Amino acid sequence: MCRDDKGLNFWFREGFLTQPEVDLLTVAFDPFYLSALVPPRNQIHGSQWELDQAVTADLLCIDTVHSGGLKATIKERTAKGTAVQLQGEIEGAINGAPTSITVEGNYDWDTRGNSAGHVSMLHVVIKESRDVTYIAPGIDVEAVIEMSCRSQKMSRPRVVTASSSGVVSRYGRSRRGPGKPGFRWACDPYDRYDVVYEKSWKIIEEGGEYLMMRFVDQGALVGQVTLTPLPPQSEVLTLSDFENDIEETLGEQFGHLVSASTLSRDDGTTIMRVASVGEADNLPFHWIHYHLRTVGGRRLSIAFVVESRHLARFSEADRQYVDGVNLTLE
Repeated sequence: MCRDDKGLNFWFREGFLTQPEVDLLTVAFDPFYLSALVPPRNQIHGSQWELDQAVTADLLCIDTVHSGGLKATIKERTAKGTAVQLQGEIEGAINGAPTSITVEGNYDWDTRGNSAGHVSMLHVVIKESRDVTYIAPGIDVEAVIEMSCRSQKMSRPRVVTASSSGVVSRYGRSRRGPGKPGFRWACDPYDRYDVVYEKSWKIIEEGGEYLMMRFVDQGALVGQVTLTPLPPQSEVLTLSDFENDIEETLGEQFGHLVSASTLSRDDGTTIMRVASVGEADNLPFHWIHYHLRTVGGRRLSIAFVVESRHLARFSEADRQYVDGVNLTLE
């Protein structure tokens, strides 16, 4: 685990994590942030202070706080430590969608020993109402977080080793690795392909027929990609045939071709890339279509769609994404 400008970045040295695995690890009031709950020195019973907005966003796993905040109140102070009440109402945003959160709880700050202190107990009730986002449905939930903690100086950390050779998908494809921060791994349920991708891409729909993901940057929907496995084919598709297929598929949305190219990987996979422009719902769009084919005839269609006003922001995201796609069984 490491930290970047968007919060905690979970990763596994032996192999890339999946999005569901990272979602499972992402929890409110992560112990990594609990040091920010340290009470001010020399404060008495009833003293109050407000947590920094950036800290509040980190604790609640949201992108930003627009208004409100978390207020802490000292309820008791002894030689062992400080009992603190925590409450607040927050209006913020995550992935571009508004969210309203209320927090009620308490925690104990233990100051025994020579350490600067730590949270030894925490109990928090979080109620959140979140609008629909580009990548997830809206939610209206209540969650209770309870934890007890010990100082790292009081216990020896447990080291767990793992090997990527024993980590496979549900259907047998080995997890790609070694892992690195900022990237995720997705695997087709029938092992026809897998992909290592930058974490700004989020899975929207996945199944045996296709995988759909969206690229979200600072709350804005920048682009979308759909991966569709195609039936194996011994006959080689020409670039001209691929261009014609795209024009026919887009129909009235098609404007004109921008570029077309072919390249081959060291493993023999042939990649055709065709970029085009057109309109949908009276808005200008750019489409970037890929056709991948292995030496043995395994095929995959990858289609990107980007609203033209976001093209500069999207930049080379399609090429970087396709670089992470693998059709071979290794």
